[in-house]
Amino acid sequence: MADPKPTIGRIVHFWAMRAKPVTGEMYLHPEAAIITDVDEKFESVDLTVFPPSCPYNQYQQKNGSAVTLAQIAYSDVPRAGFWSWPARV
Repeated sequence: MADPKPTIGRIVHFWAMRAKPVTGEMYLHPEAAIITDVDEKFESVDLTVFPPSCPYNQYQQKNGSAVTLAQIAYSDVPRAGFWSWPARV
C-alpha cells in the first residue's frame, strides 16, 4: 500500500490511457485527482479526476468537467486505471 496512507483531500495522480491526436497511438498519462473517500483497509480510494481540457480524454464528458471514480487501487509504478503519489521535485 501507499506510504504515507491516503487521506481525504490529498492530491494524487490517476493514470489514464490517452490517444495522440494525429496518430491515435495510445500512451499513459497522469491526470490530477483528489481523494474523496478511502476504504477501511486503505486498499482503494474514490477520486475526483480533473482530465485535461482536450477532445481526446477517455471519459467522453464535456471538456473541463471533473469525473468521479470509485474503488481505485494504488500502484507504485504508473499503470492505467490506478492512482499514485505525484513525484516530489
